[in-house]
Amino acid sequence: MRPRCTYVRHAESSPDSNDHTRPLTPFGAKTARALGDRVRSTLGTPDLIFSSDAKRARSTADLLDLGRVLIRPELYLASADFLARFTQSLPQVEHVLVVAHNPGLAELLWRHDPKREHVPPASGFQLIWEVDDWLLTGVEPPSGWRQFSASGESDS
Repeated sequence: MRPRCTYVRHAESSPDSNDHTRPLTPFGAKTARALGDRVRSTLGTPDLIFSSDAKRARSTADLLDLGRVLIRPELYLASADFLARFTQSLPQVEHVLVVAHNPGLAELLWRHDPKREHVPPASGFQLIWEVDDWLLTGVEPPSGWRQFSASGESDS
């Protein structure tokens, strides 16, 4: 097994509402669909998909159209440390996608490349490990990663 975790920041949302219930803008919905196409064509379809319970994250996960979404309230505004621990607790599948939020996502990306600390809406990054168990992702650094958006991809 070569575990891969794809982290996605929710698409653009309306600034008008309560943070937890903010809907996507029409542009955000469009880019979420495009991001789903990009993930499917370049990274493959995930075995499991998790999302924060915030409306903008749930909507993004649904519009990615990559499979059934499992809602995890603890992913709402999760820290980088929590996201790393969450990864260590995953079941034995190869590819997992997590829809979450900044600043946790940005900090997690920065840990792997301090030159890249920004995760814009409707974009993300994938971490890849050369280990046999998700638990070992807390011990071994990723062997590779790539950053991507609805409009393109940037390998590292």
